[in-house]
Amino acid sequence: MPGTVSVIVPVYNAEAHLPKCLASLAGQTYRDLEIILVDDGSTDRSLQMLEAFAAEDTRARVVTQKNAGVSRARNVGLASAQGDYVSFVDSDDWLEPETYASVVGAFDGNDIDFVSFQYFVDQAAESVAYGISGRFHGLHGTVTGLEAVLETTNRFVWTRVFRRELIGPTRFREDLHWGEDTVFVIEVARRARWSFLIPDPYYHYVQSKDSATRSKVNPKRLTGIEMTHVLQRMVEEAAPHLAPFVVATRANIFATLAQDAYAQPRRDWTPEIPTLIKTIRTESSKIVLARGLGMSTRLKAGTLAVSPMLFVRLNQLRLERLSGRARQGVRQP
Repeated sequence: MPGTVSVIVPVYNAEAHLPKCLASLAGQTYRDLEIILVDDGSTDRSLQMLEAFAAEDTRARVVTQKNAGVSRARNVGLASAQGDYVSFVDSDDWLEPETYASVVGAFDGNDIDFVSFQYFVDQAAESVAYGISGRFHGLHGTVTGLEAVLETTNRFVWTRVFRRELIGPTRFREDLHWGEDTVFVIEVARRARWSFLIPDPYYHYVQSKDSATRSKVNPKRLTGIEMTHVLQRMVEEAAPHLAPFVVATRANIFATLAQDAYAQPRRDWTPEIPTLIKTIRTESSKIVLARGLGMSTRLKAGTLAVSPMLFVRLNQLRLERLSGRARQGVRQP
């Protein structure tokens, strides 16, 4: 039967995007919401905006803390959540109006532990929908919990709504600063029996202009390497047959870190980057030997093992070729 959805929104200096985010929550067609707004020590007008929203919408309440990061803010929200279900929304993103009506409808009458849906990436000029890939493409129905996470490219915490009792004492790791939401999702999902997949995109991930700046390699971002080891251990314990999907994720993360490193002039490299490049080569050479991998993952890992810089250059050429084909297609009558 229907129940209350606790919506946890961590907020830090988000005044430019908050109005749209909050309006999308206020405009949900499903009304039984508990909106928990956690201000993470904002220095702009975010806190005042949150307090004004809570004064207008009795379903919302504001929690404040000194700046401690998104994981701490989410954990604070979890500690105060009282709803039957839990959802996470980032403060610069927004939801389609029917999101929670569809999600609660999936829970109603189905013996499932969490619901996954798809998302848009909102860029300056367009909004691109991302759906379920692989063997679950187009599926509208139930799959096991870990399959719903590992056998799709959608592993974000904000594209899922969980039964609160499934989360239990699990919290976001505050020592990880990249991929901490994926660790949380897999930790929770491996206890789940069944999940429900909705192929429709409801969540709008807003890709801001400064996203390229945020992707520069820094010590906090390097915790992504530790995150890949944590994921592999968890999945090997819970479902060894799904381990190849985690190995593929590790290859993708190493590829991203390599691209971030070589996006910066060498004169701007911090002391951590040469060590990172060495780690990428070492770890990628192990991936090449793993069982059950697809050819594209094996080729990616093999190139990274030989030379992360070569991988970055080849990938850039591939993207330029794809971009050229797209432009040619636009010019055709």
